[in-house]
Amino acid sequence: MILEKSAFRLKLFASESMTGIACLGIALFLVTEGCGPDAKPRAPGSKPNSIDGTGADPARDPDGAGPSNPGDPSQGGVVPGTTDPTDPSGQSPTSEQEAYLAQQEFLRQTLPACGIASFDQYKTEKLSEQVIESAPWQRSGKGGLLGLQEYSYSLRGSFGFDGTLERIVQSANIGVVTSSSTLGKDRGDSEAQSRSGAVTASVFPLDQRHTLHSTAPAWDDIYCTVQAVSRLTNTLGSKRVVTEFSPPLAYWVSPKADPFRYTAELGSGKVWNEITATVVESNDAGLKQGLALRGTVRVDQVPATASILNRAGAVVSIEADVAYKLTYAMEAGARNAEIGLPGSITFYIDQKSRRYKAVVMTTAGEDALTISQVAD
Repeated sequence: MILEKSAFRLKLFASESMTGIACLGIALFLVTEGCGPDAKPRAPGSKPNSIDGTGADPARDPDGAGPSNPGDPSQGGVVPGTTDPTDPSGQSPTSEQEAYLAQQEFLRQTLPACGIASFDQYKTEKLSEQVIESAPWQRSGKGGLLGLQEYSYSLRGSFGFDGTLERIVQSANIGVVTSSSTLGKDRGDSEAQSRSGAVTASVFPLDQRHTLHSTAPAWDDIYCTVQAVSRLTNTLGSKRVVTEFSPPLAYWVSPKADPFRYTAELGSGKVWNEITATVVESNDAGLKQGLALRGTVRVDQVPATASILNRAGAVVSIEADVAYKLTYAMEAGARNAEIGLPGSITFYIDQKSRRYKAVVMTTAGEDALTISQVAD
């Protein structure tokens, strides 16, 4: 795959912290030396550097001896099968190899701002590993033999958010809290079972994210905050529905990124249009294999303060540092629930602890409800 320069756009990011200025990112074929206002372009033939522009990375090479494994890109080495473009004795790399090397270097510099300590662990290091209990929600109605018997029940769930830059699992374990009768208990158990299980998301490979520019420019420069999901497996209740997305679906907001990344990547919001969701496996009679659904996803920054029900059902005031709301609309929202998507989900993030302070989800479907979860 030959990547055109115009299609491979990696921008230069910079952030200012209390201790100084740190440069994150590179621009292909325009590399800077040093950080801050005095940074200057570095010649393409000079050695890349992610810290101070000297060619030595003290975090990875404290004694200046060079990488212990020269073929390991996580240590600044050369990808096997390629030559070092800075080595005058080696062959010149192809455009594809140059693009790959540049992407590896970009990720080495950017991933720490995503909350990932080392390049070689980005597929396994946790972005979140948190379980939050929800407030109870109430149901009531009429049923029985003649449909005249009144019933009521309440449910509560434990929701898990476990994610890496390769795989995200959002789990739900729902149980009946109270019921007014045997009928209420039966109805409550049925709903609890249908909402329990997991939705597992396969993340589009991070080192290929730059290839999305031509088909989905909304993904430009987004690496840390919202994940691009190419495949979703819904096993809530007795279902098993596997859906693939083209272009990738915007999914989940990580709590672990540096504060400036949310502003740099998302600003006040973004929209992903013309997403095609293709059902590749299904035991749901209403979702035949091969069915193609179309829709959009948007992410909006919302106020970081809110009044939310806690697990006891009491209203509490939430003061987070930042909050983003993801809204899904597959076939205008009519098919969200079948493939494992809510109507919307809002993440309230504490940037000091890099954890969720609260999560509020509005389910999709005819019996939609709002489930609030406040972290301890």
